[in-house]
Amino acid sequence: DDPSGPGLVGQLGFVAPEAVGHSRRYDPKVDVWAAGLVFLELAFGSGKFKTVWLDSFVGLPPTGHFQKKQDAALAALCQLRVFLKAGGGVARLGGALGLALLEAALQPNPALRLTAPALLRHPWVLGVQGPPPEAAVAGDGGARPEAEGGGGAPPPG
Repeated sequence: DDPSGPGLVGQLGFVAPEAVGHSRRYDPKVDVWAAGLVFLELAFGSGKFKTVWLDSFVGLPPTGHFQKKQDAALAALCQLRVFLKAGGGVARLGGALGLALLEAALQPNPALRLTAPALLRHPWVLGVQGPPPEAAVAGDGGARPEAEGGGGAPPPG
């Protein structure tokens, strides 16, 4: 049950920064990263981010250099934010909650990234309207108890 198995984990365009280059420094949060990219592709109907994401790693050594991988991911995410805010992309994500979910899932530092259970309790996933609870965005897995009961409209589709 070693979560840091050998080789590349997942499809190249969906690989989390910590798993790029066949690194063994990863855990199940690589799946949260991939889910964030799937969410992005579903919202836009294409892999707009994958090219920027993959280009950010050109020239990096194949293994090690964890901080350089995080820096490359952060640079790609900055380009994504500019694209989203300039082209009305935030609305396609379902507004501020969708953007908060995306940013929490695509956090380059896995220690700060949402866990899978926290992702599933995120207000956007639950269809709860209003600002995201800080705990769910910070990645510690906590959502407000009143948010757990639902009652809000489903996310815009």
